[in-house]
Amino acid sequence: MLRSGRSFISHYKIARQLYSTISRFSHVETLRDGSADTFRQQAFAPAKPALLPRDHFRELSALKKWFEPSPNILTACQLNASYLSSYGETLVPLELTRDNPSNSTDDVSSFEQLHAPLSFFIEWTRHHQRSASASTPPTAPAGRLYLAQARVSDLPSPLGADLPTPALVTLAGKGDVYDTNVWIGLAPTYTPLHRDPNPNLFVQLAGRKTVRLFTPDVGADVFRRVQARIGAAGGGGGSASMRGAEMMQGAERRVLEAEVWGSGEWEEGRAGAGLEAHLEAGDGLFIPKGWWHSIKGVGEGVTGSVNWWFRALDTKRKQALTRATACVAGLLTLGAHSAATRLRDCASIAAMSQPNSKNPEQSEAASNDEPHT
Repeated sequence: MLRSGRSFISHYKIARQLYSTISRFSHVETLRDGSADTFRQQAFAPAKPALLPRDHFRELSALKKWFEPSPNILTACQLNASYLSSYGETLVPLELTRDNPSNSTDDVSSFEQLHAPLSFFIEWTRHHQRSASASTPPTAPAGRLYLAQARVSDLPSPLGADLPTPALVTLAGKGDVYDTNVWIGLAPTYTPLHRDPNPNLFVQLAGRKTVRLFTPDVGADVFRRVQARIGAAGGGGGSASMRGAEMMQGAERRVLEAEVWGSGEWEEGRAGAGLEAHLEAGDGLFIPKGWWHSIKGVGEGVTGSVNWWFRALDTKRKQALTRATACVAGLLTLGAHSAATRLRDCASIAAMSQPNSKNPEQSEAASNDEPHT
């Protein structure tokens, strides 16, 4: 007999609380609203991870056009082949992982990156979803495909138009985006522990994902310890900011995953140093520059995400924006003549805060924010 919806939710919440207590991960806080001001004050400026209010990005066109409910699994979704197949000739980056036999010490025997037509990925996904829903499914597939880090700028313009840059990104930072990427695969999916050289807005388009985050110092300790352990065994040498083969297979993957998702040594005496977020379609997570994170696609069916890496404000522009805001606020207390003079001053100050300003000091500061990957 099926449980009632309310009973199921109650049990789920209790389980989540117990899980969080046992694992010593704290939940990422949710912003009180999705306004640019709240985002800037409570997340972006203090460089603090934060969840946007539930379903904040529900109206993204890609969420509605690229995915559809699965006819075979009640809570899962699948790719909308009728829409995406129109762009089937587009080459997309794929990751192919092959699993080892169950008696092997390594879960993944090989990992490689390739480019293939989108139509190939669509057909592979449909085939394996049909196999998974069959009453007598065949043996597990020899490999898994993950459409990973596909640059939106490389996609056909109609697909790019389905993922407009959120106002939070354009208003909180310098107003420009370093890169936008799409991630799509069949759960489970996995991205190992790493850090980004730019602030990151991560939005879930379909399915579910769990994200674990560490402060910059704790994450660096975890990564160094893993490198030391596998280095002593003749491995290691992976990058903390590149999604390379060394962290997707073999000893590095196994040890990294155990540290983050198992009973890692970092937990001893470091309660609160780890955060955890659970994302569903329409949810968004802000990951500050330098925060370490690992991501798993969970549940069943297709899981899809998009992220925007954008540039942080340099110090001079932050100061200019603060002065411009105060200047405009002061206009309300002035007479007409004085207000006109003050308005010209405000315009001059505001011009200094623009990302395309010709101020040579600002140009130099902007160049120093370039990622080093």
